[in-house]
Amino acid sequence: MVYVSKIELRGFKSFGNKKTVLPLSPGLTAIVGPNGCGKSNVIEAFSFVLGQLSAKTMRAEKFSDLIFNGGNGGRAAPFAEVSLYLDNSRGELPVDAKTVKISRRVSRNGKCAYWINNKRVPRQRVIELLGGIISSAGGYNFIMQGDVDRFIKMSSLERRRIVDDMAGVAEFDEKKEKAISELEKVESHLQTMKAALGEIERQMESLRSQRDDAIRFKELKKQLEEARASLLFTRRDSHRRKISKLQEKLDRENELLGGLREKREKLEADREKLEKEEEKLTKFIEKEGSSGLTTVQKLSERLHTLRETLILTRERYMSLEERAKDLGERIKKISEELERRGDLRALTELSSEFSRLRRSFDELAKRFEEEKSPLAIKEILSELRGVLSRMHSIIDEVNIQLKKVLFEEMKPPREKIENKIEELRELRAEHRVLVKQQRELEEMINEFERKIKETRKSLEVAKMSEKETKKSIRDARKKRQKLQVKLSQVKNRILQISDKIDGVKDRLESYRVEKAGLEAELKMLESEWEKLKNKAPEKPMTNVYNLERRIRKIESELEALEPVNMKAPQEYEMTKRRYNSERERYDKLVSEKQALMDFMEEIERKKTEVFMETFDKISKNFTKIFETLSPGGTAELVLENPNAPLEGGLEIEARPAGKRVLRADAMSGGEKALTAVAFIFALQRVKPATIYVMDEIDAHLDPQNLKRVAKMLKESSKKSQTIVATLRDPVMSAADRLFGVNMDKNGESHIVSVELTGTK
Repeated sequence: MVYVSKIELRGFKSFGNKKTVLPLSPGLTAIVGPNGCGKSNVIEAFSFVLGQLSAKTMRAEKFSDLIFNGGNGGRAAPFAEVSLYLDNSRGELPVDAKTVKISRRVSRNGKCAYWINNKRVPRQRVIELLGGIISSAGGYNFIMQGDVDRFIKMSSLERRRIVDDMAGVAEFDEKKEKAISELEKVESHLQTMKAALGEIERQMESLRSQRDDAIRFKELKKQLEEARASLLFTRRDSHRRKISKLQEKLDRENELLGGLREKREKLEADREKLEKEEEKLTKFIEKEGSSGLTTVQKLSERLHTLRETLILTRERYMSLEERAKDLGERIKKISEELERRGDLRALTELSSEFSRLRRSFDELAKRFEEEKSPLAIKEILSELRGVLSRMHSIIDEVNIQLKKVLFEEMKPPREKIENKIEELRELRAEHRVLVKQQRELEEMINEFERKIKETRKSLEVAKMSEKETKKSIRDARKKRQKLQVKLSQVKNRILQISDKIDGVKDRLESYRVEKAGLEAELKMLESEWEKLKNKAPEKPMTNVYNLERRIRKIESELEALEPVNMKAPQEYEMTKRRYNSERERYDKLVSEKQALMDFMEEIERKKTEVFMETFDKISKNFTKIFETLSPGGTAELVLENPNAPLEGGLEIEARPAGKRVLRADAMSGGEKALTAVAFIFALQRVKPATIYVMDEIDAHLDPQNLKRVAKMLKESSKKSQTIVATLRDPVMSAADRLFGVNMDKNGESHIVSVELTGTK
């Protein structure tokens, strides 16, 4: 079964500029949402894409009103487009594709265009493709908003015309109207044929005069063709000569143009050469000017830097020299002081030696007390004697040194002498460093003096070179100035030649245009000559003036003869045969008239038969559906004129459970809605379609009736894909797939898929 796999909307009514996609599947699909959010716009999109020709059916004054207007301050869409994707995997549609895409677009000017699989087609092609499969004429597979109310409120005659549409009565009416039209034509022909026969006799008399005029006209035509052929021959030769002369001019101008271009190319080469020389001189001036001056400047700066560095180095050298002198005096002073204190130093050394001997003596005395061996004791005593002897010698020496310092008031301590010795050692080390630094500074001073001398020499050489460079630059500038003058002259000469070239081009273009015009005229003349060359005399006239005058004279005589019946001779002979033929036609028309009258009677009989056959089907479906939707109740369709059903209306009589029989206009609101829905379902069953699209058919149904309608929709969707816009819970619950439609603050509708798994 063919079904709609998805529908795409862009710029359609409340759906904005972005593409909105609604994926679909077989079964029952419900589209829900608050009133005014755009769910009915989805239903109308189906009607739009399948070729609906009435904008008012889609709640719009004109088709351009279907385009998204921008909502609340947004950007309006340039067009509205709806695309329907049909699953054709079984090949039921005569298109070599598994998916068939039907598109319709309306632009701002209200014009619509259709596409099948992105190939533009006329609307009729879409109707022919989908007729009988997706939709059918009068099948009511599209129930728009308000259609249920319309079925309730329509008159009995309007209701019967619905059956007419379903039965195809219009086709019989068209045949009957066509037969009536044919009958009127036959009668008209019969009335006029008698007059035509009399007219034929009068024509025979006038044909004699027309025949003479035709013979003269034919002779003049021949003369006119000969004159025109001669004129064409003369004009053709004239055009050829003119074209030849123009070609000579073109050749001369092209030759002149080539010479001028050659001169300009030579001058362009000279200009390019002069520009290169000028550029070379300019670079030389810029390079020499900057490099010479930069060398002198750099050497001057270097000489200045060396002098300053030399001064700083000498100052540092003098500072070191002063410091070295100061250190020398300090070293001398400390050395003299230590020499005066040599006795104290000797006492200190003797004291240290005495302390060491004392410790040795104590250790030997201890060993002496502890030792038991006589031999060891003897050795210890011997050592003690040696230590005591050395100690006595030190005491004697100390006495001698004490005598030397007997009169000194102060005796420097040993630590003070050691500090002086350490200070002397540090001062000498520092003095050695200063001496080394002085030698390094002396070398630096000598090096700086050498560099200053070399820099002075280089500066003198650079200044001499700078003088020569400035002279070279002056010479180069003079040469460049001469080149610039010469270059200006060459450029002016190029401009002059370019102007001449433009002039030659203008003349060439003028000649070409004139030649093209003559060639186009010659082509036309050649074409006409091919048609008339067989009419030209052997020796045609070549005087254009005489030829044109002769042509005007012949045309004037021909005009006086017109209108001319060139077939008059043949018509005269044919008139009698025509009379007999017309008589036979007259008799034939009489027979045809009777046949048309018999055919019209047959049409009326078949029309009534087809109507009643369709009516019976709808009536049976309606009764069965009503009894299903209203258990315990019954309903039927009643013809107002059973003997002439096509001349009366169609009434609905229903007896809801527990009530008496009522006409449709006497029912309650809920009963009317249920009856209208049953009538719609009955119509749909007569001509089933593969898809049904309905907008709020459940709006006025009672809760109990609504559940039964929802169940019937569910059952129907097993055979035909069904899309319903609804606000009622029972229909939502019955749906296989549910989509919500909402509208944002900007007035733009959006579609939201609702997952039904686990909700039923």
